[in-house]
Amino acid sequence: MASGASFWSAEAAGAAGAGVGASAGSGFGAAVGQSGSGRRRGGGRVRPASQQQQQQRNGEAWGGGAPQRVAVGSGAASRAAPAPGWVWSGTTQSSSSVQVQGGLNSEFCGRRSTRLVSKFHHGRQKLYLGKHSPEADMAAQEILLASSARSTSALLDKWSHQLVGLEDFSYLLRELGNRGEWERALQSYEWMVRQEQIRSEWSKLASIMISTLGRLGKVEIAQEVFLRSQKAGFGNNVYAYSALVSAYGRSGRCSEALKVFQSMKKAGCKPNLITYNTIIDACGKGGVDLKKALEIFDEMQREGVEPDRITFNSLIAVCSRGSLWEESQRVFSEMQRRGIEQDIFTYNTLIDAVCKGGQMDLAANIMVSMQHKSITPNVVTYSTMIDGYGKLGRFEEAISLYHQMKDAGIRPDRVSYNTLVDIYAKLGRFEEALSTCKDMERAGLKADVVTYNALIDAYGKQGKHEDAASLFSKMKGEGLVPNVLTYSAIINAYSKGGMHREAKQVFEEFKSLGLKPDVVLYSALVDSYCKCGLVDDAVEMLQEMMQAGIQPNIVTYNSLIDAYGRNNQVLTFLLNAARIAHSDLCRGAHSQGSISPFRV
Repeated sequence: MASGASFWSAEAAGAAGAGVGASAGSGFGAAVGQSGSGRRRGGGRVRPASQQQQQQRNGEAWGGGAPQRVAVGSGAASRAAPAPGWVWSGTTQSSSSVQVQGGLNSEFCGRRSTRLVSKFHHGRQKLYLGKHSPEADMAAQEILLASSARSTSALLDKWSHQLVGLEDFSYLLRELGNRGEWERALQSYEWMVRQEQIRSEWSKLASIMISTLGRLGKVEIAQEVFLRSQKAGFGNNVYAYSALVSAYGRSGRCSEALKVFQSMKKAGCKPNLITYNTIIDACGKGGVDLKKALEIFDEMQREGVEPDRITFNSLIAVCSRGSLWEESQRVFSEMQRRGIEQDIFTYNTLIDAVCKGGQMDLAANIMVSMQHKSITPNVVTYSTMIDGYGKLGRFEEAISLYHQMKDAGIRPDRVSYNTLVDIYAKLGRFEEALSTCKDMERAGLKADVVTYNALIDAYGKQGKHEDAASLFSKMKGEGLVPNVLTYSAIINAYSKGGMHREAKQVFEEFKSLGLKPDVVLYSALVDSYCKCGLVDDAVEMLQEMMQAGIQPNIVTYNSLIDAYGRNNQVLTFLLNAARIAHSDLCRGAHSQGSISPFRV
C-alpha cells in the first residue's frame, strides 16, 4: 500500500513485514507490535508510540425514558393533509441525478442515523429507545394477513387512533420489511407521510423506508423514495442520505454509493459516523481497493469524526475481500492501539483475511487469543478455519477442527458441511462424504450446487465417471441449476473416462444455457479430445477458446503436448506454440477465422 493510504511509514512497514515471519514461539504480538510506529499526517492515523505503549500493545496481541404517545387520527383533517406520498410507477433515475431541493434542516445533519450498516453493527444503539405498542403488533399481523397490499391504507386508518408515535410506525415498516413484504411496507409509508400530525417524523420514516428497501435489494425504488422525499422537503438530511448510501452499498454498487456520498457533501449535509462506516463498508462489498477506503478513513478524521469498532471492522473486511492478510493485521493493530474494543465480528473477519492469505498457523493463534479475551468462537469462526485448512490440503486438521466444533455444541452450517464433503471426497472417502450429506439433510440443510460440485469433481478425478454422471442428473432433477464449475467437473469426469462424445454433448448444453465458459472448462474439453486421439478437434477447441479471449493455461498445453507426443510431433507443437507467441506479440491476438498454427 502507498504511504498515503497506510497505517505505517515505509520504515515501519518494512519492520512489520519482517515481524510477520517471526516464529510462533516468539508470539505474534511482537510481529504486529512493530507496525504501531509512524507519523500522523494531515488528520492521519498513527501517532508515534512510546515504549510503554508499544509494550502494552504487544501484550494485547495474540499472546496468550418512556416515549411520548402521539395518537394519529384518521378523520377529515388527516385525510385532507397534503400527500407527499407516491405510488411506485416503475420509473427510475440514476444516482447521479440526485439534486438538492430546498434548504437543509440542521436538526437532521447531526451525528445520529437510522442506518444499521451491516452485521458489523452489533451492539450499536438503535434510532429509538422506546418499545412499540402491542397494537402495532396486531396492526402488522392484520396487514400481513390481508389478501392484497392495496388494503394497507384502509387497515391503517382503522388502527390509526391506537398507533403511538415513531416507535409504532418505524416498527411497522421494519416488521413488514423483515417479512419481505416491501410493497405493504411501501403502502404503509405512503399512508404515514400523509398524516400531518406526525410531520416531524416524516424524515426519519423516509430513511427507514429507504433502508428497508435497500436491505431487500429494491435499490431503484429506494432511490425513488429518496428523490420524492427531497422534493417534498423532508429528504435533505443525514438520515436519508446515509440510508441511500447503504442501499447501494448492500447491493455492491459502490460507484453509485460514492456518487450519493459526494452529492450529500455538496448539499451541505455533513456525513456522520454511520455515513462514513456505511461508505467504507460499501467499498468492501463493491470490490474497491483498500487505498480508497483508507482515503475515506482519513477524511472522516479530518472532519472530526472519530472511527469506532464498526469502522475498523469494515476496514478489516475490505482487506479480507482483497486477500490482504498483512494489511488486515495492521488495521487490527491500529484498532488495539486506539483502545477500541474488538468483538466476534472483528476476529471472524480478521481470521477470514488471514486464512485467505494461507496463514493457517497464524489464524489458529488468533483463534486462541480471542478466547483469552472471553470472545467465544462461533460457527462462522470454525467454518472459516475449516475451509482455510481444506484449501491448503491440510485435510486432517480440518476434520479434527470440525469434530471440535461439534464437541463444543456448535451446530455446523452449510459452509462447514460443504467443506467437509469436499475434503472427504478429495481423500476418496466417499462413504464419509455421503454420510456428511445425510447429516446435512438431517440438520435441515439440503445439498446445494456447491455440495454436488464437490462430489462430481471428486468422483471424476477418481475415475468414477458413471457415479459423477448420476449425480449430475440427480442435481438437475432436484431443480438445482448447474454452474460453470459443475460443467467443468462433469466434462473432466467424461474426459478421464474417454467419453468425448458425452463431454461434447454437455458442452453444447452448457452453451445453450448462455453460460460463459472459462479456462478450466475449455481445458477439460481439450483434454477429453486429446485422450481420445482427436487432436484436430482439440486444436479447434483451442482456437475457439482463444478467439473468445481466454488464454490457455499449463493444463491446456500439457494435454496438447501429450497428444502430439503420442504422435511423435512434439517438435511440431513447440514450433507452432512459438509461432502463436510471436503472433500474439505482433497482433495482440488471433483474428477470428484464422487458420490455427497447430494444424499439421
